[in-house]
Amino acid sequence: MSYFESFILGLIQGITEFLPISSSGHLLMFRSMLNIDNFDLLIEVSLHLGTLLAIFIYWKDFYLKEIDKFIDGDRKMFFNVLIGSLPAGILGLLYKNQIKEYFFDIGSISYLGPIYFIMFLLIFFSKYFHDNNRNEISLTNAFIIGIAQSIAILPGFSRSGLTIIAALFMGISFKASFKFSFLLSIPILLFAGIQLIISDYNLIFSDFEIMIKLGFGMLVSVISGYYILVFLENIIDKNKFWYFSFYCLLISILLLSFSYGY
Repeated sequence: MSYFESFILGLIQGITEFLPISSSGHLLMFRSMLNIDNFDLLIEVSLHLGTLLAIFIYWKDFYLKEIDKFIDGDRKMFFNVLIGSLPAGILGLLYKNQIKEYFFDIGSISYLGPIYFIMFLLIFFSKYFHDNNRNEISLTNAFIIGIAQSIAILPGFSRSGLTIIAALFMGISFKASFKFSFLLSIPILLFAGIQLIISDYNLIFSDFEIMIKLGFGMLVSVISGYYILVFLENIIDKNKFWYFSFYCLLISILLLSFSYGY
């Protein structure tokens, strides 16, 4: 992986992590085009850590407020995030190797076409939920949203897309769905990052050039991710979230055409 490839992957990650178009799916497609067949989940998780930093920077006031609430005894959001994180955490622990083997192989990405078509349908129908006005999220809501997040372990399924849509289908407002979606990403990304450092410690720290390239890609994903969050919040405020469905449809058509040689 060259510095140019690290830059491209970091940019793709930053742009696609928060938009409902699946960063994992896009990273796989671009890795396939650039023929980057090494590091697989190492690239994936390091770039996700970059976008995690973008979340902290963008919503630092919101998170500081939630920390103050926790200290003062209001732990509702903490338990919502905890319960919502369980499905993806359990699935990742039990099936990490199988997911890596079957879904992160750049030589076999034909499954992405049908998944992007499913995302097209889900995001399109989100247009009918713009009038939701409930901001409270119950533990049951959090668990169901967490199940949606666990599905997004598979590339092509957008984590932000599925979690926001799951919340919308339960009557939760776009604003509350948006904030909870990205709050819910923190434990998963932190856990994945810590697990990455432990499992690939020798690979990461034995080669200084790999560290620099991954760090460079991470920096690019932080900067691009921050500005995409600004853009996405503006899109949601204008009730245009469903517009992304047409992008998913386009990607689905292109992938299916490529897969079947049309």
